[in-house]
Parts: sequence; C-alpha cells; structure tokens
Amino acid sequence: MIIKSVMLCLGTEKGEAVLQSIVKKLDRFNLHLIIRNEVGVSTSYRHKIEDIAIKNNIPIYQWESFKSNAEQIIKSTKIETIICVGWSHLISEDIVSAVHGEVIVAHDSILPKYRGFAPLASALINGEKEVGVTVLYAEKEVDAGDIIFQKTINVTSDDTIKTLQARLCPLYVEGIVEYLRCWTSGQIKRVPQDHTAATYSIWRNREDYFIDWNKSAKYINRYIRALGPPYLGARTNFKNEIIIIYETKELNDVNFEIRQPGKVWRLEDGKPVVVCGQGMLMIQSAKTKGGGSIIPLKKLKVWFK
Repeated sequence: MIIKSVMLCLGTEKGEAVLQSIVKKLDRFNLHLIIRNEVGVSTSYRHKIEDIAIKNNIPIYQWESFKSNAEQIIKSTKIETIICVGWSHLISEDIVSAVHGEVIVAHDSILPKYRGFAPLASALINGEKEVGVTVLYAEKEVDAGDIIFQKTINVTSDDTIKTLQARLCPLYVEGIVEYLRCWTSGQIKRVPQDHTAATYSIWRNREDYFIDWNKSAKYINRYIRALGPPYLGARTNFKNEIIIIYETKELNDVNFEIRQPGKVWRLEDGKPVVVCGQGMLMIQSAKTKGGGSIIPLKKLKVWFK
C-alpha cells in the first residue's frame, strides 16, 4: 500500500474531531500539521490538537515559518494534499500550485450560501431552518470551489452556536474521511457551485457582540444564542458597565404608547423583562465581565443600551 503525505491545517473543535478520526488511519497517511492560533473565543482547541499530534508523532509547523518555506517543505515531505478545517488563513496560489490544486476546505454552511466568515453564527442569527457542512476545493474566489461533500442538519429553537458546532462535528469528520477515501482511490466527484445563488457572511469583531435592542425579541434571542460560548457572548451596557447575556426567553408583547427599547418593563423573580423593538425578552442569565451574576436584579428602572 502506498502511504500518501497529507498536510492538515486545523483549528477549533471541528479540527480536533477531524484529527482524532484521521490518526486512526496513520498506517495509510503520513500526516503533517499546522495549528491555528484561535482568537476572539472563550475556549481554544489549539493545545488539544497539539497534544494529539505529539502523542502520535505528527510533525507540527508554525504557520508563518511554513509560509516562508512552503514549496521546499511540500517538496521534501512529498505532501500531495492540504486539508483545512477550522482554518482562517489564506492559502496562497503558490502553495496551491505546489500541490497541483489539491487544497481542500471544510466550510460550515450550505454553499453557495454564506460564503466567507462566521457563516454558522450568521445563519443562526438569520433564523435559518437548516445549517450544514460543505467540503470543497479551494479557489481564488472565497469558498467558490467545486463541492466534494455536503450534508445538512435541522436547527431547533433551543440550538445555540455551541450545540450546533457539536452536532456538525460528525459531518466534518464524515466529509474529510469521504474525501480521503475518494482521493486515494482516484474517484473524486466534483460538483460546480451555482455562483448566481451565492451569498456572503462578513467578518465579525468585538463591536458586533453588542445587542441592538431596537431589533425584534426573536432576532435578539437568536443573536444571543449565536454569540455565546465558545464565542465571547452577546453584550450590552448596564449601569456604566458591560454585561454579557447568555440566555433569554421570549414573552408576549404589550402595546406601549411610546416604545423605548432596552428599558426594563417588569421583574419576575428578579429576572428583568426588557422591551425590544418588537416583543419582549426576559433575561434569564447574565454576568458582568468579571463573572458576577446580575440576577436577581434589585431595581426596576433600568435601561440596557
């Protein structure tokens, strides 16, 4: 049996899951690894991925040094494919050419929808009924390559970004294992995307974590569920302090003569019921940045901004 050399570019929970699966096939593949530095998250999987690699004697490269010597490293290690899971760095055209176009990307959306950054969070905020995983060939245009594998799951009303990521992990594993099986057998089927149906998700930064109370209660509830752990959490200003809101419940609205989103309408067992642009939300779990709970809230006349 011919052992093929594979470069894995990994990050996040899905990268760890894929590596755990592939190391069981070490007799078939000569693995090499680049680990992503994860920023803007409450939980990083870098050390977990690194530990798996060390235990299995998989060489680890730093991204910056690999970029500088990519063609030489690819040639000396005879790398034939590069697989990116949970990866956020651009793979240059020189690197793609060095492996004859065999660069594979796993993306957490049902392409061609939600190409780009943070697609799963955007899909949850938008109220999509389905999300999924697509494994595709890298192209110069972001997430526009031919599709190798695609599967979906339904989104429930209780799903958060954390539960969706966990539920999608098996699809990442299935997709990458399927790619490797087809690649080694020379039976890859490539399906071109419908580029006219493409939509895009833009990058998110710390300012994007702040809640706009002028939005509807349904939207804000999804927003909070989409930005919780492992992300940093949806937040708002409260008594000249930033608080992070983790859980809310939609309540029936009342007809305000003058609607002022962000104001607390009433307290239920110390849990504030907040007026939104449409509808109301009860805040069930919220903490200061230092970790202290604000519930039970003592004072009714509070305005979240």
